[in-house]
Amino acid sequence: RSTGCAALNEADFESAAAFIRSSLNVSESDTVLDVGCDSAMITRHIAPRVRRLLGIDFIHEMLRDTSRLPLTVAGGDSPWFATADACRLPIRSGAFTKVYASAMLHTLPTRAHGLQAIDELIRVTAPGGVVMLSSVPDTAKRLASRLDIWRRARATDKLTLPIRWLIPGRVKTFARRLLHRPATGLPEF
Repeated sequence: RSTGCAALNEADFESAAAFIRSSLNVSESDTVLDVGCDSAMITRHIAPRVRRLLGIDFIHEMLRDTSRLPLTVAGGDSPWFATADACRLPIRSGAFTKVYASAMLHTLPTRAHGLQAIDELIRVTAPGGVVMLSSVPDTAKRLASRLDIWRRARATDKLTLPIRWLIPGRVKTFARRLLHRPATGLPEF
C-alpha cells in the first residue's frame, strides 16, 4: 500500500469511492478505468457498480493484493488489473466511458509527465465519456502554476487573473449570486 494510504481506514476508502461514483455518475452500463489504482483500496468499492473495470498502476507490487480480493463487477465477472505507465497507456482510444485518477497525478516526476498522463486519460475515454482527476495540492508549487497560467493566458484574461487569485472563493460565489452570473463549469474536451 502507498505510504499515505496506510493511515486511512475502510470508511475513508468508501467515502472516496462514494465521491468518485457520485461525481462520475457511474452506472452498471459503464466501462471504467482507474489509473493509479494502488492495491484496489478504492477500486473495490467502485467495481460492483459497473459493467467492466480495469485498474492500472505503475508499480507492479501495488497490484499483488488484488488477486486475493473477492472482487466482481456488476455482471459477476472479475475486474482486470495491469501494470502500465499512465503516460503511455496500452489501451485503444475511446475504450472507456468513465476514467478516473485519484491521488496519482501529484506523484508524477514532472509537469510534462502530468500533462502527458492527462492527454492519455482523455484519449482512452469514449466520446461523451467523463474523466475525473483528483490529487493532493502542493501549495509550494502554487506560484509556479500561476506564472504558467499567466504566460499562457490571452491578453484580456491577464487583466482578470490577479482578481480571480486574490478574491476569496466565498466572496466570488456571493458576487455571482448577487449579479445572477453562472458559476464556472468543469472544462470539457
